[in-house]
Amino acid sequence: MTEAQLFKWLQDQQAILDLIIVEAGREFYGQHRSRSNFAFDLACCQSESFNLAHNSDLCYDRPNTAFCYSLWYHARRVNTFLSHFARTILQNNQPTLEFFDLGAGTGAVQWAVGLIYHKMKAERLPVPKIRIINIDTSPFMLHYSKELLWKHFLMQFPYCNDFTCNIEYEVNSWNNEKNISISNPWITASYLFDISDTSDIGDYRLSVLGGFTEILNGYNPSRLLLLTSVFKERLMDDVAIRFPTTDFIVEKIKNMSLLLSGPLPAVNTFRNELLQEYNASLRSYEERSIGNPATWHDQSFVAMVITARRIELFRENQPAEKIRLHDASIRIRRDVKLNPEQVKAASNIDRPSIIIGPAGCGKSIVITERIKNIVEQTDYNPNLKILVTTFNKELLGQLSLWIADVLKTENYRIEYDRGFHGQNEKPCTFYFEGSSIGNIRLLHFDMLPRHIGKIPAWGLVDLDRHKEILINVIKEIKLKNRIVDDRYDNILNPEFLLEEYHRVIYGLQVGINGGKEKYLTVSRKGRGIEPRLEKGKERRMVVWECLEKYGKYIFENRVASFTMRRQLFLSKLARKEINEQYDYVVVDEFQDCTSADFEIFFHLLKHPNYLIASGDLAQAVHLGKSANIDNLRETIREGKSMDDIRWSKLEGSYRLPFRVCEAIKRISEHINFSFKKNRAASILSPYKGSPPGARPIVVYGKNETDITTKILAIIEQYDLFDLRESCILEKDERLQNALGVHSDTVLRLKGLEKHLVIWSTRASIEFEKEKFEFVYTILSRTSCILIIALFRDPDNPHSGTQEMYKEAIGLLRRDRIILWDQETKDEFNSFCLNVRYEGIEEDEE
Repeated sequence: MTEAQLFKWLQDQQAILDLIIVEAGREFYGQHRSRSNFAFDLACCQSESFNLAHNSDLCYDRPNTAFCYSLWYHARRVNTFLSHFARTILQNNQPTLEFFDLGAGTGAVQWAVGLIYHKMKAERLPVPKIRIINIDTSPFMLHYSKELLWKHFLMQFPYCNDFTCNIEYEVNSWNNEKNISISNPWITASYLFDISDTSDIGDYRLSVLGGFTEILNGYNPSRLLLLTSVFKERLMDDVAIRFPTTDFIVEKIKNMSLLLSGPLPAVNTFRNELLQEYNASLRSYEERSIGNPATWHDQSFVAMVITARRIELFRENQPAEKIRLHDASIRIRRDVKLNPEQVKAASNIDRPSIIIGPAGCGKSIVITERIKNIVEQTDYNPNLKILVTTFNKELLGQLSLWIADVLKTENYRIEYDRGFHGQNEKPCTFYFEGSSIGNIRLLHFDMLPRHIGKIPAWGLVDLDRHKEILINVIKEIKLKNRIVDDRYDNILNPEFLLEEYHRVIYGLQVGINGGKEKYLTVSRKGRGIEPRLEKGKERRMVVWECLEKYGKYIFENRVASFTMRRQLFLSKLARKEINEQYDYVVVDEFQDCTSADFEIFFHLLKHPNYLIASGDLAQAVHLGKSANIDNLRETIREGKSMDDIRWSKLEGSYRLPFRVCEAIKRISEHINFSFKKNRAASILSPYKGSPPGARPIVVYGKNETDITTKILAIIEQYDLFDLRESCILEKDERLQNALGVHSDTVLRLKGLEKHLVIWSTRASIEFEKEKFEFVYTILSRTSCILIIALFRDPDNPHSGTQEMYKEAIGLLRRDRIILWDQETKDEFNSFCLNVRYEGIEEDEE
């Protein structure tokens, strides 16, 4: 069979291919047309599909994206690939052809390969053994390709059934880690890069190119077939430069003459039917109407064929070297390969180490790697003592699993702390072989006073009791000072006083006994000027009287208090009544630590140079602007020396889906600005190799039933993303009961992630001043899907979205969110407010 005969036959298949696309589309339409938001989503997909023509990015993350895409772009992609690479495939003389299709979409490459294979088989020509691995971030695209387009394709071209069992579909980023047995693959990349990948901002383009080069080096392809738009031609040229002409033949093609031509009559008939059915929705933008005729023609493309001059013959069934990826759900810690920045941050050094970076950058991974390095450098010394602490019990459990995974199992044993009923708890101790002491101790920070300091618990902590005590104290102080109006209400309330006691009396080590003068003159760092507490003035004096009476009462009456336990622990350490000390103290989530907490760490260290801490001030939901790692030196005890701190700044949000990261980045930027651009308040860094996930989905409900029905529909339609772990944040018991999804607080989930996070915007938070930090931490907990639930209930005004969240909602990037239905789109702006700057303001002098 000559090339001319093949090309003539391919042209004769135009009508059949046209019908296949329609048959697949009609099946999808029949399955999903009854969805309540079908028309709205179809209209949005139709509008967004023109992003490609307008030099913008398409996100491929709406339920109807693949359906809409197939009726316009699929035929074009098949045509451009056939036009440029059919000859290359036909001339192949290898017994096996393995296609590694990056950004596979709806399977245009698979169709093109299938057409050529079918014709060769029909002509009784020798055919290669075919294997195709389709990789795409969008499960919607891959599902449509596998379950609809390919199914109907096989009915017309049955010889392709020969290799259907050798077709794989992987929902992953194109630069994801794979360990696939493959030899001399042909890597195809059709319209792989986003238009944003061409940006030079912050060397982003170089990062994208580096990731692409990394996967090429790992799989060492015999051929690389590239197709892209003219807007991204420069990026393709930069890829070509990385292939030396001594080893590769690089052929760039800009031929506008395509193999297939003309309209797609069957597709256009179907598109017009849809237009008539959903006239109002689809005609919202006349120039973007689905009534526009689809054709085989595509003038905006550039092609390139890169061929190895010498094909390696001895790589058959040898696995490719792994390409780095930070998996969203790390199951085997030792399999995670750190990048150079993380390796450096985890290296041993005789200086304090502070690891900073945005959500999902791998700070906790670096912590466990550093512990492994310390242990291996000391050769599992039975006298080594390491304390690992954080404020999150679940994170503590995760750290213990990761540490266990990276150490040699034959060199240690683990003993878990026991709960009230004898069950294993998250805290645990590692004992090295031959050791009689705990070598690695993992403890929740609030347990340090009890386990190390032997501070009495005085029972269970009851926050409501503390509020009742403060209400009575406030009454006494008001009566004593003859306060009868409301001018002190913003400071004489339990919430403010509890914060003040923890963040200033304890956190800044003011104390109660003999602390009056210090409190009246201290700079309340990070507490701000609202509410106003001028130094030495009456308002601050009134607050002191309340705090003094409250502190003495809970101590004298043995009222259980986490803060009081810390105070007693620190006092005992300062008096050198505790002999327990560690070679290293490792702190995860340092943004929850006050200066007094760091003082505790230094008391527990044999030498202050061996403090290791990681965190992100942008997630300071517990302390807000009171958290300040830059003032670490102030916490060092008198007479101790400490060398310069090693700051390790990690980039890239590897765990947070790329589109979610883009959507919420402005919130992290605002927090960074409000911290006066403190380097420890990190800005999110979108990373192309992060786990697949959709843009945040915003949904509005007019009542409980309405919002529940819509969220359940979202979960059902996005189930293709394999949503295994879900959580509602903040705690919303009514929504939890309605959805059957667990709800929790962000303080418990900090440092961890879930596949699906639902932000209930009607749930209040403990510290309103830290609203941006709370929102940012909630939204960055997802490793896949994020749902933002907006509420307005006319029958219950207090059950709607909290007013304080509207500024954060207003910071969401509009083109990086999905508005679920027309009602949500109509209401969304009413939930947005322009942000007001909230910087770190100190007290008035």
